[in-house]
Amino acid sequence: MFLAIIFSIACCLTSFMIHLNYFVVFFHPTDRLLSLISFYAVLILLYPNVWEMQRIIRKCGKVNYWKLILDICPKWMIFTAGILLLYALGNFVYYLLFTHTALASEEIEKQIGDVRMRTLSSLWLAMHFLILTLLYDLWHLKKHGHPLLDSCN
Repeated sequence: MFLAIIFSIACCLTSFMIHLNYFVVFFHPTDRLLSLISFYAVLILLYPNVWEMQRIIRKCGKVNYWKLILDICPKWMIFTAGILLLYALGNFVYYLLFTHTALASEEIEKQIGDVRMRTLSSLWLAMHFLILTLLYDLWHLKKHGHPLLDSCN
């Protein structure tokens, strides 16, 4: 569990650096490759953790999943996750508007590609942070338990 949290933090930082690259250029040749790696890291981290959370909650038949998650998770994590999701949604809307109103030219095509990758990297950043909050919740449940789950046993 601890290694998964460390890996998730590293993925969050990598996604942040990839996203920041579209505002202040740090590197060019591998930015799309790093975004693809970030996408696969989301898949690698997400599915086992969701499965583990469902396994823990399945022991109790009628547990309110969202109440359990929101009780465990610190408020700053919930707020940050909400801000990152809104930011990713805003980037998506900007991408849709930009591609809809852009005229066809070679320079615009490059800008559209950059906007697309910025949109995807903001989505991966939000997803990695959500996975980090899920890992925190799993760690907290395994270490400390929760009254909603204790009442079911």
